[in-house]
Amino acid sequence: MVSAYNVSTQFDHCVFKSSHSDDGLNVKNASTTLNHCLFEANSADGCDIDFSLARVKNCRFVNNGNDGLDFGSASAEVVNCSFESNGDKGISMGEGSHCLISNCLFDANMQGVAVKDSSRPLIVLSVFKNNRVAVNAYRKKYEFSGGSPRLSHCLFVNNREMLKQDTFSKIINHVSFTGRQKVTLSKKELYRDRWLRQVPELFVDQEMVLGIVK
Repeated sequence: MVSAYNVSTQFDHCVFKSSHSDDGLNVKNASTTLNHCLFEANSADGCDIDFSLARVKNCRFVNNGNDGLDFGSASAEVVNCSFESNGDKGISMGEGSHCLISNCLFDANMQGVAVKDSSRPLIVLSVFKNNRVAVNAYRKKYEFSGGSPRLSHCLFVNNREMLKQDTFSKIINHVSFTGRQKVTLSKKELYRDRWLRQVPELFVDQEMVLGIVK
C-alpha cells in the first residue's frame, strides 16, 4: 500500500496491484492528481481519498476487493476512467463529497456509483452496464442527509437495477438512454444542457461519443 498524507502528489502511469494489507493507494488531507494509473486486485479499495482535492483521469480500477475508488469529504474530478468487476462499488462517495464524473465506464460492479451522506456528484456522459445496481443513493450515518446525485446523458444497459434511493435521498436523472445504442452529442447540444455547462471546456471541445455497447 502507498500512503500520501498532508502533501501534494502526482501519480502518472503507475500500477497499484495486489495489495493484501489494505488499499492500493490511500490519500488524506492532500491534493493529488492521478493520470493513466491502474488499480487492480487490491484486497480492500483500489484507491481511498479523504479530506482532499483530487483529479483522476484516464485510470482503470479493476477487480478490487471492495471499492474501486472511495471518496470521503473530498472534492474531485473523475474523467475518462473505467471501473470493472470491483467487489462492491465502482465509485463510493460519502461525508459531503462533491464530484464531477464524466466519460466513465462502470461495468460488472456490485454497485456502479454509491452516493451517501450529503454527497452531491454530477455524473455525465457515462456508461453503466452489467452492474447489480447502477446508481445507489442513501444515508449511512445519521448526522448526514442522504445522497443527491444528478445524472445527465448517461447510458444504462443490462443492469439488474438502474437507480435506487432511500427516503433521505434524491436522484435527479435528467436524460438517460437504455439499450444497445450509440449516442453522439455535439458541442452545441452539450451547451444546451444547463448541467453539462458545468463540465470544463476541455471535455466538450469536440464531438463526443457517449458509448457503443457490444
